[in-house]
Amino acid sequence: MHQSPIPLLVLVLCLFWPLSGRCWTAPILPGTRPVLESPQVPLVDFSKVKIRFQPPPPSYPPLAQIAKIQGTVVLELTIDETGKPEKVVALEGPVQLIPTAEAYARQWLFEPTLIEGVPTKAKFRLTMPFRFRGIPRMERVVLEIATDQVSPTDAEVLERGVRRCLLEAGVVIVEKEKADPLTTHLLNLQVVTVESKEMTHCFGIWVRRSLLSDRNLAENEPGKPPRIWYSRNIAGQKGETGFQERLLEALCKAVRQLSPAEVVPKPLTPASLPGTSKIVVDFDFSQIKVRTQPPAPRYPVAARLAHIQGTVILTITVGPEGLPISAEVTDGPSQLALTAIDYALHWVFEPARLDGKPVSSRFTLTMPFRLR
Repeated sequence: MHQSPIPLLVLVLCLFWPLSGRCWTAPILPGTRPVLESPQVPLVDFSKVKIRFQPPPPSYPPLAQIAKIQGTVVLELTIDETGKPEKVVALEGPVQLIPTAEAYARQWLFEPTLIEGVPTKAKFRLTMPFRFRGIPRMERVVLEIATDQVSPTDAEVLERGVRRCLLEAGVVIVEKEKADPLTTHLLNLQVVTVESKEMTHCFGIWVRRSLLSDRNLAENEPGKPPRIWYSRNIAGQKGETGFQERLLEALCKAVRQLSPAEVVPKPLTPASLPGTSKIVVDFDFSQIKVRTQPPAPRYPVAARLAHIQGTVILTITVGPEGLPISAEVTDGPSQLALTAIDYALHWVFEPARLDGKPVSSRFTLTMPFRLR
């Protein structure tokens, strides 16, 4: 069994070990700051958007191909009332690939989005993976799943879900004893779940993919084509309702990210979380009023002992009542992630409003951790 780059015990210690030192995290905001009144465009589920025209995939960017740059570009598309792309913004991805992805997205055409029967502007997200043809496709795999702090029943549900996800993608799961090490990939999933005293449920997922013959490799060799691919996802939510569904969704997403393909756009849909309204609106953090910001959390003991500092960037979803529902780490040291999630889920915000009505909102929180 491949060892995760981050010991699972460290994750638990990071969240729960008491320590006298505290960290300075997210910025304190003036309570009198007004909410900006700029109009908001609703973020819709891509599966509900009808495509009128999808152009053929673009050619691989020449400079990126020469530099052997691969990656995934996440785009946010805003379409007007007629379904034509009005604005395309890259949220993340290698800078050498972004211009091609944006230009490609502008060529799409969609049916008008109807809200209460009225054509309106809308926005949604697409992921565009850029992969070289030389990367072997994941057609046959030996599947290994380690589920610490997960009940046996839940572990069985997760494994069935992952197997279904692979089969739907055309991947054949084989037994290790019958596999050809030179043509079969090893897909190793490490899953840890944590429940805090405040009923905050968090999970960490680490996925490693390589040929079965390369299972003992520790890392890729600099300057040579990759032989190992990694993916990670760390997130949490308030309460237990819907937790297993969100965990399975994250597992399948991580597995799909490790299935190289040509430039094929895929939908990036908002998570279906209990407590959210049908429309989740993206806001800038400056547009959100903070009602209660809890005291800074204790510094994670393992991170303190290892002298780890850094900034954790979270995407947080808040219900129409202003209470956080979920938080997902998009960047930052893994040793600080669970503490940041647990802390973010204890903030309280003023309800975000669209056309005067409270709505579920999503925005980014930046939390710097510094040792004193």
